[in-house]
Amino acid sequence: MELGINYHQKSENAGDWDIYFMADDGYGWQRDHNDSTTYNLRMAQAFAGGSNLFESQKDMYVWAGKRFNGRAQFGLNDYFYFMNDGAGGGFDNMDFGMAKFDLAVVSGDNGNNGRYAVTSKLHSIEVGSGSIGFNFNYGFGDQSDEHDPKHVTSLQAAAFYKVGWSMGTNEFAIRYNDNVSDNNLLDAGQIKGDINSTAFYWFGNLGLSDSFAIDYGYSFEQSDLENNDESTWNQFVIKPHYRWSDIHSTSFEFGYDSVDFNDNQDESAWKVSIQQNMSMGSFLWSRPEIRFFVTHGEVKVGDKTTPATNVGMMFDAWW
Repeated sequence: MELGINYHQKSENAGDWDIYFMADDGYGWQRDHNDSTTYNLRMAQAFAGGSNLFESQKDMYVWAGKRFNGRAQFGLNDYFYFMNDGAGGGFDNMDFGMAKFDLAVVSGDNGNNGRYAVTSKLHSIEVGSGSIGFNFNYGFGDQSDEHDPKHVTSLQAAAFYKVGWSMGTNEFAIRYNDNVSDNNLLDAGQIKGDINSTAFYWFGNLGLSDSFAIDYGYSFEQSDLENNDESTWNQFVIKPHYRWSDIHSTSFEFGYDSVDFNDNQDESAWKVSIQQNMSMGSFLWSRPEIRFFVTHGEVKVGDKTTPATNVGMMFDAWW
């Protein structure tokens, strides 16, 4: 659960300002995901920021505090291939004319003190009917013990291309990581030592009519570990969505996920869901939404297969 409040104040002569607070009962779950303890709400974000602060850079957004920083997300399955959240400061959307630039320096929290990251993004470079961008993130620690995982340096680099057309949008991204998975502040040096990975992502949507649309995505990651282990991850998700009215809609979702290890048993999973939705607008991402769902799937680890069926209802809201 996430609960947030944003106070926005706009002034003709003193800039446009935000003061934002957000609590999250799952924030920091990666640090202790094997702990069965019930989580309490934690302060996930608390920052102030403003734009229209410089005459020559009216769209540049300057911020300081604790913030979700430099996130790159695959929305259909809520997967972040970059996520360097922390306390610090920086700016977004410095305009170079042909491109815009984001830069931030953040430190770790929730037990990850002693890790720091410099994150950057060059984006909004128009190419044809789309735009390209580049990420470069660098992580480091303040520990003097070279055997401490917090001591290692790490880097992330990516290039992405976004394009829209008359029937939808597509985004493609390639990513390279050295000595880290997705978070320079959290898991650098802690996944079986040195890790190098390359990845490719593709996600988008297709509007076949005013009533029928499809969201889809594909992820591929290959990781080479220090102890000569290798893993290959493939995932595909597709979600057709039909609007009956401005309130009611029906969605189907199918997902398949597999991880192949070169010297261990392989793992795979699949699921299929049907949802009946009621929302404000009835589009796929319209919110608030109440949905009723039935999901069936299987998880296979080696020769063992575990099936499961879930039936329920839930709500989802943002504004």
